[in-house]
Amino acid sequence: FTKDVANARGLEYKKRDIYANAHIFTAHQAQKVGLVDNVTVMYGAKEQLRVMAKLSKEEAIWSKEDKFEKFMKKLAATSALTLHTYFPSLVLK
Repeated sequence: FTKDVANARGLEYKKRDIYANAHIFTAHQAQKVGLVDNVTVMYGAKEQLRVMAKLSKEEAIWSKEDKFEKFMKKLAATSALTLHTYFPSLVLK
């Protein structure tokens, strides 16, 4: 898997411990090690995708997130933050 990631992202496989060490990256950390190209908000990501797909603003139709899924994502993020606050040395995998 790490070899595939290295090849796809143009990373050096020998330096895989930098980007494949089983810890959670922030968006900026992931960008710094080469795992992502850009860090943006949802609007920016959608706009970039629309341009790459060569769609006009009228042609781009976005589905809305399910309310339950949105709730679960928020619950997971809040739980992770709370765990990190009380147990900063805990690494979530």
